[in-house]
Amino acid sequence: MTISAPKHDLLTVVLEDYFQVGALSTLISPRQWYRFETRFERNTLETLELLKRHDIRATFFVLGWIAEQNPHLIAEISNQGHEIANYGFYHRNVRQMTREEFREDARRSRDALELASGRRVIGFRIPQGLRSTSDLWMLDVLAEEKYVYDSSVFRSLHNAHGLRNRTAYQHQSSSGQLWEFPHATLNYLGFQLPISHLANACGCELEEKYWRSLHDLFSRLGARSRPAAHQCGVFPDAHPPIPEPRQDELGTGGLFPQVQVWQYC
Repeated sequence: MTISAPKHDLLTVVLEDYFQVGALSTLISPRQWYRFETRFERNTLETLELLKRHDIRATFFVLGWIAEQNPHLIAEISNQGHEIANYGFYHRNVRQMTREEFREDARRSRDALELASGRRVIGFRIPQGLRSTSDLWMLDVLAEEKYVYDSSVFRSLHNAHGLRNRTAYQHQSSSGQLWEFPHATLNYLGFQLPISHLANACGCELEEKYWRSLHDLFSRLGARSRPAAHQCGVFPDAHPPIPEPRQDELGTGGLFPQVQVWQYC
C-alpha cells in the first residue's frame, strides 16, 4: 500500500510600502521615500497576528530598504518562524539595472536582511518579475551569489529548453544550479490566469479593488484545481497592506495624467 505525502500550498508575502510600487516609480524616486508616512510596520504586525492565529508560516520577500529602516520588524518576522527572502533594495525591476548593478543591489539588500534577521537569506524575487528570455541572466547571477531559489518567472516565459513552466524546475548555469518557483497560474479555458501577484502578471502594479477581487477569485480557483500530482502547486502571494476606508490617490502623470493609482493601506 502506497501512502502519498501530504500536499502543501506555499504562501508568500511581499513586504513593501504603498509609495514604493512599480506603478509610481516614475513619480516617486527612492530619494523621496523619506517624505512619506510609512505604514508597513503596522500592517505587517497585523499580518503576523493573522498568520499566528491560523498557525501559518510564510516566506516574506522584503525590501532591503525596509530592513535598514526597521531591522527590529524583520527580526520579529523571523522570530515568529517565517522565512526572510530578498526582494531587492530599492524595488527596481530587472530592466532598470545592468548585470553588475543588479549584483550590487542584491548583495546590499541581502546584507541588510541577514543582519536584521540573524539568518541566512537563500531566496530571491525581483519586483515586476521576469517575462523575457533576455532577462534570464539574472538567474545566472543569483546562482553565482549562491542563492538556493528564485521566484520571479511568470508562466508565459519559456525556459532554456523552450518550455513553459508552471511548477518548480532547476535553472542550470555555468555557476551552478538554482531552483525556480514560477508565479502560480491557472489554466482556464486555454488561458493562463495568474493566481499570485495578479497586478505584476498583467504588467503593472495598480493595486485597485478590481485587481484585488480578481486575484482572490483566481487564487480560490487555482487552489481547488491543483493537479493531484503536484506537491506544491499553488503559490498565493499577499501584500501586508490591508484594505480599509483610508485611501491615497496618486496620479501617475506621463501621457495619461488622468490615470490614478489607489492604494488601500
